[in-house]
Amino acid sequence: MRRVRGALDTVAAGSIRRVMGVERTAVEVACWVGEALLPALRAMVADDRLAIVAMGGTGAGSRDLATEFGVPHHDDPRQLAGTAGVEAIVLMDPDRRIPAEELSAVMSAAQDRPLLTMATRPGGPTTFLEESLPLPGGGPPPLPVPWFRGLRRGRRLLEAGEAFGSPMSASVEVTGPGPAGLVATRLLDAFDLLGQWLGLPAVVDACGVRPFGDGSGSKAGDATPVRLHVLARYPDGRVASVVAGADGGRHQRVVTLQGDAGRLRMVDDGIDWSDAEGRCVEFAPSGGPGETDLADDLVESIEAIVRGLVPLRPMEATMDLLAVCEACMLSMRTGEPETIDRVRRMLGRV
Repeated sequence: MRRVRGALDTVAAGSIRRVMGVERTAVEVACWVGEALLPALRAMVADDRLAIVAMGGTGAGSRDLATEFGVPHHDDPRQLAGTAGVEAIVLMDPDRRIPAEELSAVMSAAQDRPLLTMATRPGGPTTFLEESLPLPGGGPPPLPVPWFRGLRRGRRLLEAGEAFGSPMSASVEVTGPGPAGLVATRLLDAFDLLGQWLGLPAVVDACGVRPFGDGSGSKAGDATPVRLHVLARYPDGRVASVVAGADGGRHQRVVTLQGDAGRLRMVDDGIDWSDAEGRCVEFAPSGGPGETDLADDLVESIEAIVRGLVPLRPMEATMDLLAVCEACMLSMRTGEPETIDRVRRMLGRV
């Protein structure tokens, strides 16, 4: 297959680059993309770490772009997932609600290759509990991207966290525009990061923020939440808060740790660590926002997963994280705190 290099008209052979001292070719992927994310895909294919060898999508824009890039186009994600020779399948279309049976078929077609998605479950966040998604052939579930632990600044935060020590409390905010990711995907990314410091919570208490009436006649309480606020309590008494939003603003993560070592905070790629007396321990300002931040995060996450640059969680740990997210969604709907063990029992994951 030919590799797409430029965002407009340059198509060339796969490039060689050096990753951690080892020469590697670009990661070759088959990508399903929604119309809203076509600009992000253009920025991604301009990055020499990634090679798009097949595309899919339901809009005319994706077909036109595939023709422009000289790569095959598919109208069905199951056909795209069967593309031979690619190293990963990437689903970049959070607005498209893939039914559970269709996603299961995509997982089967992907076989042992990573299936990376910006919408972690079928039907959006309110169907976390309503869909029972089998894992074909014991294969892994879809992995969310962008993935903060897979980013350089995410790894930098974890290294700083090791020096900081065990936090007593933490907060993670992952927000951005709706077309760039679902609340559920961002929720999973946040708890994946918190798991590095705190493990799994025992109890979660969640509240969803829904849009006001849009003139369609539906009540605000019936609408899909665009922001989720979660308080998570851990077995050892520690506490964390999570905000996952798909209600606008630029794609951003804000992480704060509090403990005996003071406060450690990261906004974008900036670090601000001050001790318990308020003295600066480490400070590095953020480089500021860029037009291709989301595309850069996606490319870096894809490469980290495919190349194994960051260890993935074992299957059981991934299912535990999904149970945490499902508990958050259940708590949002019942208005009551929910225990993770209860959700595990409901889903047969004890």
